[in-house]
Amino acid sequence: MTKCNKMKWLPIIIMLTLTITIASAEMCEDTVLIHEDCTMITPSISCEAYTYDILNATSDNPTLAVLEKDNPLTLLNNSIYYLNFTYTNFTGDYLILLCDYTSREVKVREDDYKMILAAIILMPLLIAFLMFYISTKLKGEDHWAISLGLMLLGFVFILVSWGIGIQVVAKYLDFPELQETLGTSLFGYGSFFYLIIVYFLIYIMIMSIRIIRNKKRAKTGDYNEKG
Repeated sequence: MTKCNKMKWLPIIIMLTLTITIASAEMCEDTVLIHEDCTMITPSISCEAYTYDILNATSDNPTLAVLEKDNPLTLLNNSIYYLNFTYTNFTGDYLILLCDYTSREVKVREDDYKMILAAIILMPLLIAFLMFYISTKLKGEDHWAISLGLMLLGFVFILVSWGIGIQVVAKYLDFPELQETLGTSLFGYGSFFYLIIVYFLIYIMIMSIRIIRNKKRAKTGDYNEKG
């Protein structure tokens, strides 16, 4: 292979090495864990000087908010650049301002915040399953109303858990497709739950009418026997 041919392959090798390095790095999301540096890839941008600033979004004083200024961006491909975010030693909110005046906020949080969010989502589900279990154990005509009420409350807690999950996705995950899917599913589940409520209300009305009629017939029969 001649020296000229080797030079042709050099940009490709550099690009492949850079792509593998970026792919293996942790990508910056809206929320990152403490002590875990990440790489942020910019959209297609056009600037005179390709730089970025990092600001402390938790600071109230604008003069103290700038942590880094006019840091150079690294070219990834054509008009796409990337930077390494390393302010992860302490929790806080940070704002990355690009040279085209677009910005992105990064929140550094403790490692246990995901467990707390998961517990908040799962707690209503556990309550719902407990209500379903208790409703199956309440048997007999004397407890049918309580059993039905617990079952309906269980469905309500499932709706609550679903709604919390959508809020978590919207706030902490940059995943609009998942948020839209969960929202559509929640609407369908809510509509189904509404139909169940209407069905049970009609059922309760019919059962109440039957009970009143049976009581009237029983009183009429006792009156005829006495007569």
